[in-house]
Amino acid sequence: RNVNIVVGTPGRVLDHIKRGTIKLDKIKFLVLDEADEMLNMGFIDDLEDIIKQLPSERQTLLFSATMPDPIRKLAKRYMKPDAKHISIKKTSMTVSKISQNFFEVSHKTRFEALCRVLDFDTPSSAIIFCRTKKGVDELVEGMQSRGYVVEGMHGDMSQAHRLRTLKKFKEGSLNYLVATDVAARGIDVEGITHVINYDLPQDVESYVHRIGRTGRANREGTAHSLVSPKEFSMLKQIKSVTKSDIVRKNIPTVSDIFNSKSTSILEDVTNTINDSDYSKFIPVAKELTEKYDSVEIIAALIKNKFNDE
Repeated sequence: RNVNIVVGTPGRVLDHIKRGTIKLDKIKFLVLDEADEMLNMGFIDDLEDIIKQLPSERQTLLFSATMPDPIRKLAKRYMKPDAKHISIKKTSMTVSKISQNFFEVSHKTRFEALCRVLDFDTPSSAIIFCRTKKGVDELVEGMQSRGYVVEGMHGDMSQAHRLRTLKKFKEGSLNYLVATDVAARGIDVEGITHVINYDLPQDVESYVHRIGRTGRANREGTAHSLVSPKEFSMLKQIKSVTKSDIVRKNIPTVSDIFNSKSTSILEDVTNTINDSDYSKFIPVAKELTEKYDSVEIIAALIKNKFNDE
């Protein structure tokens, strides 16, 4: 009640109009954000039904990453003849602090490649994009069977389920989120270190939206793409349009992963020795050294650390 601004999807706003729970007679501003995405999702008819019920004396602002013909026609029909068209040009569509890479995979090696990339990079928080809802479900099941802390999010899930999943992801109790483009739209979570395209999207704009989840607030981010030979033409188009240098990388080997984790463990132990109070553990350490060689003890602890990860 008594709100000044209403934000909603076309379908939800139209539902409120039909139920009489929202009044439009005093609307002064109409903002259509991501108009091209609403077109792709089939919302244009709903938009027109809403616009027809608004006062003619209003200001209309339309934002769109692209301007396909249906969007131009919509603007011409419902905006004033003297409406200004403002175009913002960028030398690059992607953030410079995002490191963009790709790994060549086949259908059979895609899942194993993802697991190796995750084990090598060990991101603290990552969104993994799939093209389909079925793909999300299958990938989540496969990753959970490997021991990853991961959940999925797509349009067939209830809003309550999606909100619970997003809450866990924001709080850090969930390391990895697997999602479709539509389900992930509007997600704004701080500290996402990695975005991984398990499947390449079908258009450049979706790629830009995806990787924009990382590298925010002047932080560095990483965007990995798993690309099959059939997707090379799409990759080439993404490189050309975004003017980005997307670097080919080799899929990490088991030896690469071992060395990476060994380095990480050495850093953790060094930081603990320098910065932490570990005095209460010294009696246990002394008891172990009386029974076993110190090198054997350390090797066993490292092995346990590897198994935990």
